[in-house]
Amino acid sequence: HCATVADRAVQEKAAVDETGLLAEALGDLHAELLEGFTAWRSKFYRCKATMGGREPPAPATEFRSARATDVPDLEVSRGPVEESRRLLTEVAVYLLVWGEAGNVRFMPEVLYFLTELLLASESVSPEELYGADAVVPTGPCTPYHSNLFLSKVIRPIYNVIFDEWYDRIDLDPKDGRDVKKLREGFDTYLPPDVANYDDWNELFCDPERLAQGIILHDGTC
Repeated sequence: HCATVADRAVQEKAAVDETGLLAEALGDLHAELLEGFTAWRSKFYRCKATMGGREPPAPATEFRSARATDVPDLEVSRGPVEESRRLLTEVAVYLLVWGEAGNVRFMPEVLYFLTELLLASESVSPEELYGADAVVPTGPCTPYHSNLFLSKVIRPIYNVIFDEWYDRIDLDPKDGRDVKKLREGFDTYLPPDVANYDDWNELFCDPERLAQGIILHDGTC
């Protein structure tokens, strides 16, 4: 994107400002990659005033110092360094979520919801995530792989979707590949009350329905 910004300046016969090249490129990348996320977030915040005093499920009341918001009615004063940090954080977190999402990528609004939750979450130590006996490399170039997000967040979401349509997974005797077996009676057509990807997207696009339908670990809505 830095090259794109520089090429654009050359085409417009303007001087290439190298001091602001990275910031402008980051802004372009954020706008291009997270246009849908920004629109989704704004919709949830605008709905805050029409939900009878309840907060929408996407965090809307507290903001960490490392990030700001794109809420139209919230004026946030920040310098170029803070703005670049915010943009980079949002791009990085979204790509991390997207990279682990698997088939959940077919539901972009669900990814937006997860991204917003992560951006507003409290920082935790490795011990809190993995247990007191966790050994996490601390070197700057030491790779570390964890399946916690995949197993605790993405897989349970996909299991709900899978159970709507399918009964089990068998193996194809010819090539040994996985074969999804539809529930009995679903081969001809799907019942009207079976949710598909579009239905889940619509749920996560509607703040009021989501606030009513989501159930927390303590059993409350």
